[in-house]
Amino acid sequence: MHHNMTLPGLESFHVTETREENGYYHIYVERPREIVPCSACQTTTQKVHDYRWQKIKHNRVFNRPTMIWYRKPRYQCHHISCRKRFYETNDLVDRYQRQSRVQSSHRA
Repeated sequence: MHHNMTLPGLESFHVTETREENGYYHIYVERPREIVPCSACQTTTQKVHDYRWQKIKHNRVFNRPTMIWYRKPRYQCHHISCRKRFYETNDLVDRYQRQSRVQSSHRA
């Protein structure tokens, strides 16, 4: 079930679930499958090899500390000499980071 809500920094994502647990607001998001260029050879692909959940600390939402759970696709290049697996780029979190890029004017 997709929710009809847009939150700062999550405009390009689909919110699939929200819940409140232990004082935290948890938001589950994913992006639609896209045609993306391979990070090695630039061949475009839409083949998803697998998914993983990435836990991301986010701003306060509804005055609660918030965690975003991003269902992150790992694509696979279909070029016969490449076959590299790579994650899509997104505007939510930088590579190897656990804090969202969205900055709040008020601290948690």
